[in-house]
Amino acid sequence: MGFLSFVSLFFVVLKCLVARLSFRLSLAPTPEFRSFGALGSTDERVSWIQPSDHWQLHFAIHGGAFTFNGRTFPFEPYTLFVVPPGSRCSIVGAEAKYDYVTFAFIPKSDPSDIVSLPFLTPVAQSVGAGWELEIRKCLNRLPWSRASICAFANYLLWHLASPEHEYTKSVFTEEAEKYIEARLGERLRVSEICEALQISHSQLARHFLRDHSLTPLQYIRERRSVLAHELLTTTAVPIKAVAARCGMPDADQFCKLVRDRFGCTPRRLRQVRAPLNVYRENDPVLLKALDKSL
Repeated sequence: MGFLSFVSLFFVVLKCLVARLSFRLSLAPTPEFRSFGALGSTDERVSWIQPSDHWQLHFAIHGGAFTFNGRTFPFEPYTLFVVPPGSRCSIVGAEAKYDYVTFAFIPKSDPSDIVSLPFLTPVAQSVGAGWELEIRKCLNRLPWSRASICAFANYLLWHLASPEHEYTKSVFTEEAEKYIEARLGERLRVSEICEALQISHSQLARHFLRDHSLTPLQYIRERRSVLAHELLTTTAVPIKAVAARCGMPDADQFCKLVRDRFGCTPRRLRQVRAPLNVYRENDPVLLKALDKSL
């Protein structure tokens, strides 16, 4: 096999791998955009850990190699990345200078309007160059208006979006979900799930990040918090019994789980009986109910 044929085959295989790395999010209502920036770096490597409270849309002007939670993906100039919360990321630029644009955003919860967003999407140079110019115009308007940059960032997300039904969940994720649901009231270790499925911890983490945009441990905590919300707001089961059913008999740990997820104590959550927002922490509907009850 010639060198050019090998390179072509490599990028075909890479495209297939990247096609499987996507996230399910709601884009309606419009996500909350927190911050924007056009940055440049002459460092050999740009590294960061994505904050736990928001996503990032990363638009690379130059090419290079993007390492995402231990997996490295070469990319061409004008490539879009969708980066979930809590991700470990680094980029090695192919040139001495690496310019990029970032959009920090928080999807809103609407289970009736979920789309699939790919982790990596290359863009034609003519299109990417036009986007770069438009983004810089929007950034210049920021001193007097955020509407322009928010509208363009939302346009980019919808440009990437595809119907959720085109998204196929990994069989390992499905089996792990069944395992977790059957043992949600027990002390669960990720290592036990890996052993039951006969895969490594890193493999399981990749499947969950792809299918849920969460690590296995984050998924377990989310399922427990949803169960806790259901039992606290729809039943009269004592709080200690609720904690036990959620696999967290330690009262302090259970209280921390509820407080981290909903911004209040289990007792307070039971009092206000606010509806559950299944995606966002510190649910604004819940916080509004809390404010009214004070």
